Amino acid sequence: MDSSIEPQYRGATLLCHSIATIIDNQMKTLEVMVQKEGITTVQMKVKTRARLDKLGDIHKETYDDIINRIIDYYEKHEKKK
Repeated sequence: MDSSIEPQYRGATLLCHSIATIIDNQMKTLEVMVQKEGITTVQMKVKTRARLDKLGDIHKETYDDIINRIIDYYEKHEKKK
């Protein structure tokens, strides 16, 4: 610990350092997950997102789940034509 820090701030400095380390580790984990899973960002209008929300259970399904369900439905019904 840096001895130039006044004693009353050492605890807060240590806490901030610990939080920064945790956040840094979480960000590294997230980066690995994104690379491993091939996750991307899709831009859409707020109105479109609201429509997706109505199609799924936003507490149990991700947008990926909802979109894949829509694609599956479309593919199933397209084959019948």
